Amino acid sequence: MAIDTLLPPKTIGPTGQREDNAMKKIEVFLQVEGVKDIVLIHVPQSGSIRDLLHVAKEHGPEFREDDAIMVFIEDMDEAVELDVLLEDAGISHRGHVHVHRCHRVEVSVNFNGMRVSDSFPPSATVSRIKKWAAKELGMSEKDAAEHVLEVSGTKVSLDEDIHVGTLVVHPGCQISLDLRPKVRVEG
Repeated sequence: MAIDTLLPPKTIGPTGQREDNAMKKIEVFLQVEGVKDIVLIHVPQSGSIRDLLHVAKEHGPEFREDDAIMVFIEDMDEAVELDVLLEDAGISHRGHVHVHRCHRVEVSVNFNGMRVSDSFPPSATVSRIKKWAAKELGMSEKDAAEHVLEVSGTKVSLDEDIHVGTLVVHPGCQISLDLRPKVRVEG
C-alpha cells in the first residue's frame, strides 16, 4: 500500500499551495443575539457546532459560562446539538447560522387594528415572519410585497434577511412588530 493512501487528502488552496482538507476553513454568515450586523466567520470545514460556537463568542455579547447558548441554522426550528459536525448539520460554505440563549422568540405583528402572534426560532428571518403574518392576516402576496415590518414604535424598516433573534436579548424573548406600507418616493 502506498504511503499516500494513508495520508489525509490534500487540495490546492487559494494561494496555489497544497493544504490538508482537515485544515480547510469555510466561511459562515453569523447572526448573534442582540447584534444587528451579520458577521462572516471562518471555521474548520471538519469542525463541529461547538467549534463554530467558540468562534461566534468572539463576535457577540458576553455570555456567562452557565448560559445555555444554542446554535440554529437559518429558518430551522430547532437548535443543533453542539457535538454534531458542521457537514452533518448541513452547514456548508457561506451557510447562515444564529447563536442565541432564547429557544423561541414570541412575535406579535400588528396591522390595521389586528394582531397575530406566534413563536419562532431566533434564526427565523424577517422575510419568513412577514410571509407568515401576511397569510394569517389574509393578505395577498401582491399586497404583502408592498409592506415592510418595523419594530413597533419605530419607523425603521427591517431588512428581510436579518434574524428575529438579533432584535431581542435574553431573557426578553419577545418582540412586537408593525406591518406597514412601504414608503414610496415619487418625483
